[in-house]
Amino acid sequence: MSTNCPLCGLPPRGVIQTFTAAQTAELFTSRVLGREPNRRMEAILKDLWHGETVQVMRCDRCDFGYADPFVAGTAEFYQLEAPDTPYPRDKWEYRHTLQQLAGWSAQGATLLDIGAGKGYFLSQLIEAGWNPGNLMATEFSAAGRRAIEGLGVTCHPTDVRALEVGERRFDAICLFQVLEHLDGYDALMDAVSRLATPKAHLFIAVPNGARIDFNEENGLQYDCPPNHVSRWRPKSFQVFAEKYGWTLEGCALEPAPSLRDEAVYGAVNRFIRQSHVPGTWARTVYAAARRLPNRRAGQAVKALGLAASPDAWRAGARVARAAAGGGVPHALWAHLRRRV
Repeated sequence: MSTNCPLCGLPPRGVIQTFTAAQTAELFTSRVLGREPNRRMEAILKDLWHGETVQVMRCDRCDFGYADPFVAGTAEFYQLEAPDTPYPRDKWEYRHTLQQLAGWSAQGATLLDIGAGKGYFLSQLIEAGWNPGNLMATEFSAAGRRAIEGLGVTCHPTDVRALEVGERRFDAICLFQVLEHLDGYDALMDAVSRLATPKAHLFIAVPNGARIDFNEENGLQYDCPPNHVSRWRPKSFQVFAEKYGWTLEGCALEPAPSLRDEAVYGAVNRFIRQSHVPGTWARTVYAAARRLPNRRAGQAVKALGLAASPDAWRAGARVARAAAGGGVPHALWAHLRRRV
């Protein structure tokens, strides 16, 4: 029996993808990198899912995609999958949100950044005139906390659902590329509402669900649970806002990249996907890079292997052709306001 939709409670429309624990372990901890991490990852996944497989479902009413079982990755999973996650210094959603927050710093507004990474959005706020004392963050990684605290911002290594800050409340709360990793929406939104001022704004950015589907249909990387356990579209945010007592002020899609950027993106992602398939050119290249004495040499070998891969560049050409027809944006942004 499939799990009903975590947003609206209705049965799902159908299955988008099915992943086995063995297949997923290969995607997160390739056997090229060592058999023991791969074996540990497979065991973690089987324990998390209480079985051998996970499915990605789609709801007919709210256009929401979700993992079944709907269970987020654990700390053990993330430590094995990405012990030091690289964070881009700038994102479209940062700039888009800063436009919405123009003038707020002069009013002494307060802001909480949930899962703040290495504090790059907070840094942009401070550069725009925000007082670090009016900002707060949550972040689990030690490197991220050090960077955030170096900005003069208080950072808690705590799940927001357990965050206690006394009587302090926030005029704006941000969840950038975080919500797709989380389950337990009732507890999450209880915490957000508890931490929010009566007229607070909530800014969320997630991968665009339509882009995820496009990538997988065109042979690019899979978007696989338990890293991402949800796939969002504008209609999903409308249901989400209504369910938890917020008003959806608006959604926006990231502008489509240039044709060149899309071609490179498609080629790189196809090459990475094929690196998990035994017997492929990409797999051979990754295995050879792994045997080299340093990371820089390995990256050079992978770059050369990508350049010599007709399969990767055919995928890049497909993605670029789609972009020429309007493209499929990578990120989806939503602005919610607390209902009075």
